[in-house]
Amino acid sequence: MLIVSSGNPGGIAVCSSRMKRAVDRNRRKRIIRSALQPLVPAIKPGCSVAVFADLEFEKLSLPERTATLRDAFVRARLLAP
Repeated sequence: MLIVSSGNPGGIAVCSSRMKRAVDRNRRKRIIRSALQPLVPAIKPGCSVAVFADLEFEKLSLPERTATLRDAFVRARLLAP
């Protein structure tokens, strides 16, 4: 899980009950943060976002991850025009 606020991009929390080892949680944070970084400026002001990524998300390449998130944000109408 990744939580991003347009006022405070990059605030991240990963569920420790799903991922016991800190190294795994930190890796998941880095993966999601890198995919989300180009999208944060386009998120509508005042929006907060929670991203729940499964293991399949980690297997995608960086461009595929970013495209997946962009598609989800467009469907949710979270990206500013």
